[in-house]
Amino acid sequence: MNIQDKTKKELISELKELQEENNSLRTLCDEISSLKKKEMDLIAYEIRYRSLFELAKNGILILDAETGKIVDVNPFLIDLLGYDYDQFIEKSIWEIGIFRDIIDNQDKFIELRKNKYVRYNNLPLETKDGRIIYVEFVSNVHLEDNQNVIQCNIRDISARKIIEKELIRAKEQVEENGKHSTELGIVKKELDYQVEEKEKLHEELIIANKELVFQNKEKEKRANELENANKELVYQNKEKEKRTNELEIANKELAIQSDLKEKRAAELSIANQELQNFTYVASHDLQEPLRMISSFLELIKSRYAEKLDESGIEFINFAVDGSIRMKQLINDLLLFSRVGTSENPFEKTDLNDILNLVKRDLSIAIADASFTIHADNLPELVADKSIMKQLFQNLISNAIKFKSNENPKIEIKVKKEKKNWIFSFADNGIGINKQHFDRIFVIFQRLHTRDEYPGTGIGLAICKKIVERHQGKIWLESVMGSGTTFYFKLPIKIK
Repeated sequence: MNIQDKTKKELISELKELQEENNSLRTLCDEISSLKKKEMDLIAYEIRYRSLFELAKNGILILDAETGKIVDVNPFLIDLLGYDYDQFIEKSIWEIGIFRDIIDNQDKFIELRKNKYVRYNNLPLETKDGRIIYVEFVSNVHLEDNQNVIQCNIRDISARKIIEKELIRAKEQVEENGKHSTELGIVKKELDYQVEEKEKLHEELIIANKELVFQNKEKEKRANELENANKELVYQNKEKEKRTNELEIANKELAIQSDLKEKRAAELSIANQELQNFTYVASHDLQEPLRMISSFLELIKSRYAEKLDESGIEFINFAVDGSIRMKQLINDLLLFSRVGTSENPFEKTDLNDILNLVKRDLSIAIADASFTIHADNLPELVADKSIMKQLFQNLISNAIKFKSNENPKIEIKVKKEKKNWIFSFADNGIGINKQHFDRIFVIFQRLHTRDEYPGTGIGLAICKKIVERHQGKIWLESVMGSGTTFYFKLPIKIK
C-alpha cells in the first residue's frame, strides 16, 4: 500500500509511532548526554589537556571564575563563529557582543559562579559574517589546579533547528493538504541526524576515555617521581645532619685556634714592645761611648798628625768615618723605635704646614740639587705631627737622593676615595727594579752601595711604620729610568 492509499487516520497513527521512536531516541541522547556530563565531571581537570580540547566537536570556552575573563577557546568554536583567537582571550564574556544575551552584566556572572551551572537551549548567536546559528550553551564551575574555572560547552544545533522547522511546516501541510511524504522525509532526516549525533557522542566518549587512561598513567608516573624525591630528601636531610655535626666540630676547633692566636698575638705584642724598648735603650746608651770614641779619634788626629805617617792618618780617617756612620745608624734606630713608642697625641694637622716645614729643613739640599716640588692643596687630618713630618721628609729626601740628571722634581697629589685619603709622591728619578718592591720597606735593606748613595737603609722602613701607626698602608710603583711613585692611604677618620 502506498502513501496515497492510506487514510489520514493511518498516517497520523504512523506519525505518532515515528514521534514515539523519536522521543525514545531523544531519551537515549539525553541519557548519553547525562552520562557524558558525569564522565566530564570525573575528569574535570583532565579535560583541559590539549588533546581533547583540540579534538572536541563542540565549542569550548574556559573562563576565570573570579574575573569572568576568557582564558582559552578551542578551534571548533573559532571556526564556528568566525572570530580570531585574540578576539576572545583576556576579554570578559559580557564584553563580547555575541554573548551579551547570555551574561549582560556582572550580577548574572556572580549568579553563575554561585549556582555553578547554567544551561541555555536554542540560544541564537550571530557569527562574524552575520549568520544566525542556534546552540545549546552549558556552563559548569569546577576546580582546576586549585583555582575555580568556568567551562562553557557550546553545541551547534542549527541543523536540528532547520529540521524542526521543516517538521512543523510539514505538519501544517499535512493538516492543510493531507500530504505526508514531506513530513516522513523530515522525520527520516531527524532520525539520521540523531544517529549522527549518537555517533559523535560515542567518538567523544572514546577520546575522553583515552585521555583519562593517559592521565592515570601520568599520575602513577608523578607518584613514582614524588616517592623518589622523598627518598632523596631523606638522604639530603641525613647529609645535612652529618654536615651540621662536622661544622660544630670545626667551629669548636676554630674557637680553640682563635684562642691560641689571640694568646700568641698578645705574646707577640709584648715581645714587640720589649724589643722596641730594648732598641731605644740600647741606641740611647750607645751614644755616649760613641761620642767618646769620636772625640778621642779627633784628638789623636789633631795632636799626633805630625808623628803619624800617611797610613796612620788614613786609618784614623776610616775610624772617624765609621763612627759618623755609626752615629747616623744609632740616630735612625732611635727614630725607628720612637715611631712605635711615641706617646704624642693625635691632633688636627694641616699637611700644607707640614710640607712647608719639610721644605724649610731641606732647603739647602733642594737648592743644591735644583730640585722642584709641586703639590696639591693638602687636607687637614688628625695625626701625630712630629712623625707625619718625618714621613714627608723621608719621601722627599729619598727623591732628592735618587734624582735624575735633568729637571729633577717630585709631584705630590691627593684624592679622596670612599673613607680614605690617597697620597702619591711621584718623582722622575732613577727608578726601582720591580723585583725589589717587597724588600724596599724592610729595615737595613739597601739597593745600592754606600759609595753610590749614602744612607742606612732605614728611611723607608720608618715611612712604613709611620703610615701603619696611622692605620694606613704604603706601596709603590716604579719604572727603571723613569721614576718612582710612592702611595700611601690614610683613613679620613682615624679610630
